[in-house]
Amino acid sequence: MLAAAAFATILFTARAPAKTLYVGPAGNDLNPGTLASPLRQIRKGVALSGPGDTVLVLDGSYLGFDVADVAGSAATPFTIRAVGQAAVVVATTDRSDNRDTIHVVTSSYVVLDGLRAFQANRAAVRIDQSPIG
Repeated sequence: MLAAAAFATILFTARAPAKTLYVGPAGNDLNPGTLASPLRQIRKGVALSGPGDTVLVLDGSYLGFDVADVAGSAATPFTIRAVGQAAVVVATTDRSDNRDTIHVVTSSYVVLDGLRAFQANRAAVRIDQSPIG
């Protein structure tokens, strides 16, 4: 019984609280990602986040990004949300595959909300090898 209680305690305390990171056009990817000191690129916010976390994107222009191998759940989705109406993700040339501006691959429960993308090389948003519902 004592072992089961200790195991339950470990399970409930192992998950860190969800975090919120901010990304802005005047930010720097060395910043902590707070509203006062935002990150510069969405991709940096993605790299520092995981299931249950939220990346809030201020109005501005950002490089394309990938979301790969994020195993969210209904209770802990990974969210990337535009704060305003002018968060634009542009096509890039600096990734190994630049055909898609936003590429979600082998991930579940990823929420993309309010981002805008134009003039993609192939697709503004591509979801690949990721379960639906």
